[in-house]
Amino acid sequence: VLTMYLAREGALLRELAVQFGPECAVPDSSDARPAAVPRGERTIADLSDKKISLDGGAFIFTSESAQLSADTTSVPPGSLRMRLEDLKAIMPNLSAGMKVYFY
Repeated sequence: VLTMYLAREGALLRELAVQFGPECAVPDSSDARPAAVPRGERTIADLSDKKISLDGGAFIFTSESAQLSADTTSVPPGSLRMRLEDLKAIMPNLSAGMKVYFY
């Protein structure tokens, strides 16, 4: 479990625990893109009550577990997971088409 910091114009808005899925390579025989932990600029493609879709096929999933480390379900490669309560807290400030940055 790692910490993600949400900031806007230099102001720290929120700290939240996240779990990242593994990076994975694609076999030479595949036309699929490799799944990498999101880094750099991404665009929010779609929002739902329990998931954020980012461009490039990455997702931010939620966990209903009070402690993220207690959630033992796997996180898909190239995606990340946060607590459902954290997603609900930031959702009013998000919209499709918004740019987000992962450092």
